[in-house]
Amino acid sequence: MGLVFHAYARTHCPAGAHSVTHDAYGFCRHVRTYRPDSLCKAEWNRPGFAFSQERIALRFVRHKQTGPQTNPAIQLFFRFRQPCRELIFYFRL
Repeated sequence: MGLVFHAYARTHCPAGAHSVTHDAYGFCRHVRTYRPDSLCKAEWNRPGFAFSQERIALRFVRHKQTGPQTNPAIQLFFRFRQPCRELIFYFRL
């Protein structure tokens, strides 16, 4: 993953308002293109919500890593003021 980050970081350095969010979203898109098996769906959902106009959103994550195992989960995103907040509900059998 280090080489993927290095390749991205050398060519991308967003500036201005919300530069950290733009950088996170851009890096997720970069990883999704070059190493899709390395991108956790929950990580992809975070910048996606940050860029949306939604105030509340539910996202289903089929395989959320919780220690040595994966479990299904629901991410609840909400914002009423900045910044965005997130709760994750895990399902275990």
